[in-house]
Amino acid sequence: MSTDTQQPSRWRTLWGWIRWSPVILIPFSALFFDTWLSTQRIKRDYVINELKTQIRRARADLDDLAVEAARLGNMERIEVEAPEMGLQPPEPDQIRLVYYTQPEPEEPAHSLATLSGSGAYATGEE
Repeated sequence: MSTDTQQPSRWRTLWGWIRWSPVILIPFSALFFDTWLSTQRIKRDYVINELKTQIRRARADLDDLAVEAARLGNMERIEVEAPEMGLQPPEPDQIRLVYYTQPEPEEPAHSLATLSGSGAYATGEE
């Protein structure tokens, strides 16, 4: 007899928990989502900060390389260091001038062929 009276009481208790669970789950879900969103934002900000640091380093390296290229390309420096490396100015008979003239363009092969009276292509010699 005691089982008959306990069974409806259990169902009523379970139904009470199910009925009130949205009241608890909805705020906790919102808090969980807010926490997850904040964590993702912090991770993204960290990655952005790392990328900005890499960009600053790359720009500094490029500036250093530009200064080094300008220093190495300075003709006065080359003239000073050339004798130290065993280089000498060229003798007058060592200098050769090379000239280049662009050749005249040749006529394309298709313009040389002419149409003969028989309807066949010829080489232009008739």
